[in-house]
Amino acid sequence: MNRPDRYPDITDHMGQFILERRKALGLSLDALADRINCSKAHVWELEKGRSKNPTIWMALGLCKGLQCSLNDLL
Repeated sequence: MNRPDRYPDITDHMGQFILERRKALGLSLDALADRINCSKAHVWELEKGRSKNPTIWMALGLCKGLQCSLNDLL
């Protein structure tokens, strides 16, 4: 099901932040996916804004993997 993005500003920021932070840490998509126990495709979809509603567990995993706060991510 393709739902409209209710919070495009957050989605845009989150995707860009994941990409920039991942690169700043020198991580590949595979390496970040391994750190947070998800698929490379899911990380890529988050970076591109195609996945718009990650679970709280995914968001917390991203924070741990990217060494950032939830506030930074969102």
